[in-house]
Amino acid sequence: MDIRFQSERTPADVELAAYARRCLLLRLQRRDDRVDHVDVELVDAAGRVPRRDSYCIVRMKLHGLPAATVVDVGADVHFAIDRAAHRAGRLAEEQVRQADSPQLPQTEAAAT
Repeated sequence: MDIRFQSERTPADVELAAYARRCLLLRLQRRDDRVDHVDVELVDAAGRVPRRDSYCIVRMKLHGLPAATVVDVGADVHFAIDRAAHRAGRLAEEQVRQADSPQLPQTEAAAT
């Protein structure tokens, strides 16, 4: 599985990249044959409020399906990574389930 990592956080990048990779491998292991690539981006948001939030943005592309993005925000970057990885895993399952389910043919009455 191709997992790419991008961050504005320089001192802890290696540790956070390894942590994000472990979380995503765990959550996407059942669908790793369908995953083309995953991009993970961590961003610190310094706004007008004193609290600093961390954004974890996961963009994933599953084979034969449109790209999907999950964003999680939290005060703790590890929790944001955990939640984003969990949501990405659920989203991948849902996308594959929808793609693999047979499409019901539309009737003429339903089409008009």
